[in-house]
Amino acid sequence: MTQPGSRTSASVTTPATSIRRYTPTAVSLHWIMAALILFSAALGLLLDDWPKATKLFWINIHAQVGLLILARSTAPESTDRLARGC
Repeated sequence: MTQPGSRTSASVTTPATSIRRYTPTAVSLHWIMAALILFSAALGLLLDDWPKATKLFWINIHAQVGLLILARSTAPESTDRLARGC
C-alpha cells in the first residue's frame, strides 16, 4: 500500500493517446545540433596534427560551425516555432 504523497502508485494507467511526443522536425533539429557539436569538438581536437597548408581552412570551418551552434542554441523560440511548423 502506498502512502499519500509517495512517488509510486499501485496502478498507473495512461491511454496511448495522451502521450505527447516531439515532432519529427524537433527530433531532426536535435540530432543535427548533436552532430554539429560532435563534429566541431572532434575538429577542434584534431587540428594540431594537420598540415599547416590546410589548417587555416579547417580552423575557419570550426569557427563557422561554432557560430552556427551558438546562433541555434541562443534562439530557442525560433527553433520551437520551426519545429511546430509556424
